Amino acid sequence: AGLVLAVLAGLALEEMDETLHDPAQASEALGLAPLGSTPKVGSGDVEGELEDRKSPLYEAYFSIRSNLAFSTAHGFPRVLAVTSTRPGEGKSSTALALGIIQARTGARVLLVDADMRLPSVHALLGCENAAGLANLLAGADDWQALVVPTGFDNLSALVAGPHPPNAAELLTGERFPRLLGELAGQFDHLI
Repeated sequence: AGLVLAVLAGLALEEMDETLHDPAQASEALGLAPLGSTPKVGSGDVEGELEDRKSPLYEAYFSIRSNLAFSTAHGFPRVLAVTSTRPGEGKSSTALALGIIQARTGARVLLVDADMRLPSVHALLGCENAAGLANLLAGADDWQALVVPTGFDNLSALVAGPHPPNAAELLTGERFPRLLGELAGQFDHLI
């Protein structure tokens, strides 16, 4: 009886599992064509992989960047949000990779870390997170003082800054769209 119940429970759990395991399943489930897929980086050194233009990671992100450029009538989007359903799915790495690759085309790119709860762009870039987007959304006006160089030509970053108690309110307030508009006037692309 125990064995039969275990088998039935296993079958029931398998039937209820709606996890997508490969890009083909995502296309079928969502009815959308994927922009691309990226390999896992075994070493965890995303920056190192992106500096090598022949690495599988660089080539995968270059393909995604090209697909994004061909997906609109005006080329690569001026403002691009990278998001996911769960933490740890590679949002920051993807944003950094797309920023580096787009900046190599000669475009001025600003990488904005709007993840107020678990910011990680500063860690990828090896810079401080003492002040940034949270300060601007809370009332600071001098965004030029908070934009930091990344070590990559044409790519700058605006890190998240200190963890605010009201992150959702700051991001949905009126200052964020106004700030994005001002930044879009100074940079070719915002990611």
